[in-house]
Amino acid sequence: MSLKEWAIDPKEVTVTPGRVRFVLRNEGRRQHTFGIIGPGSSKDLTVISDNVRAGQSLNFEVDLPGEGTYTTICDIEGHRERGMEGRLIVRR
Repeated sequence: MSLKEWAIDPKEVTVTPGRVRFVLRNEGRRQHTFGIIGPGSSKDLTVISDNVRAGQSLNFEVDLPGEGTYTTICDIEGHRERGMEGRLIVRR
């Protein structure tokens, strides 16, 4: 996953349920995070990575228990509002 001002790329990702590893690469000039909320508008699952500094990478693993559409964000103040939001589709 590429994090940069003001985007998460790709904007939509499809994975299968279970343990998923994301490789986060900060290709921007500011630090960013990668968060997963959902599925849907539910806050039942909310996980946020550590900060990823400019030019650095981070492995981020999460257990995605079931199918659904999750929201991906950068949770640093103002970043989501500027466009750092996407979709994570979990299906078999």
